[in-house]
Amino acid sequence: MCALGIVAFPEEGLGLEASGTVSRVGPEAKDLIPGDRIMFLGKGAFSTHTVIRERYSERIPDGLSFEDAAAMPIIFATAAAALISIGRLQKGQVSRSLYHKTKTRNPSNLAIII
Repeated sequence: MCALGIVAFPEEGLGLEASGTVSRVGPEAKDLIPGDRIMFLGKGAFSTHTVIRERYSERIPDGLSFEDAAAMPIIFATAAAALISIGRLQKGQVSRSLYHKTKTRNPSNLAIII
């Protein structure tokens, strides 16, 4: 739609979610290190590099491809927003429909925990 002139082209560039490999971390980073495979939310994500806050990222589980991981952040953010705003889920509560306790590292067992 940006290419057609229907929607203004964002100053930061296209894309809101992506995946990649951490190349550097800032002094406030606590959980990520260079080399970590991550999926993340961030403006201008369709680029060769970007700078994001650690809290908007999550490590990619073993067995999940970069391509599949790049499609997940918006899905989980939408589900979380719906549970909070429509379902009135509060901190400390768990949605039984989304919570799957498992000891495996199977990417299909990812869940949202508020």
